[in-house]
Amino acid sequence: GQQRGSKLAKSVDYKEYLDMLQSLGIVPAKLSRAAAQEVFKQANRAGPVADDDTSQLDWLEFKFAVSKVSERIGVHPDDLAAMKPLKVVPGGGRRGSLRPEAADPLKALEGAPLDAIFGHFAASGAGQSKKRARSLDVREFVQMLEFLTVLPDRASKTVAMDFFQKAKKHSSDPSELDWEACKWALQKLSKQINIPFESLHELRPKAKNIASPKTGSIRSPGS
Repeated sequence: GQQRGSKLAKSVDYKEYLDMLQSLGIVPAKLSRAAAQEVFKQANRAGPVADDDTSQLDWLEFKFAVSKVSERIGVHPDDLAAMKPLKVVPGGGRRGSLRPEAADPLKALEGAPLDAIFGHFAASGAGQSKKRARSLDVREFVQMLEFLTVLPDRASKTVAMDFFQKAKKHSSDPSELDWEACKWALQKLSKQINIPFESLHELRPKAKNIASPKTGSIRSPGS
């Protein structure tokens, strides 16, 4: 708790900002933690209302951050507070942390932006280092495609692994895929299966209501 009347009582630090976005169900379902952090830094350091304190958001910086978050998830700023809060599960981690209550931990990701889905699978491995939590190995890449329902109905695992290998040359990590390399692979894959890249994250929710037709085998992409 912050002391009433103090400077801190009139500002929000990163943990409080992130807790707010989690409690509203924005992170990670609609916005990845990395994207939320980017907005926080932008409001603090690059925004038109930024001040000298880069660890806290004052009121103007907070409003700027809220407007940027709203822009990214396609919701009007005035509607953010009306979003359905997630339930807090007791003992969800460190003191004050929030954890969505869900029988299926992937349920909150259905229909989420692709960068949020990428972030979940990049950070899902046990014992992930800070660097590894920002990239996908081939197993995590395949799991992400299965979650998106691209595999196995729309493309084969062989095709997916071929794109993974080709995408590694676009990655900052030569053995794994960072977000930019993963995006490159997804864009190439979306052309192969004739699904707009912008619609890939919508395949899983739609698959619940409409059975996904098998498209047959897809030839391996050319070099």
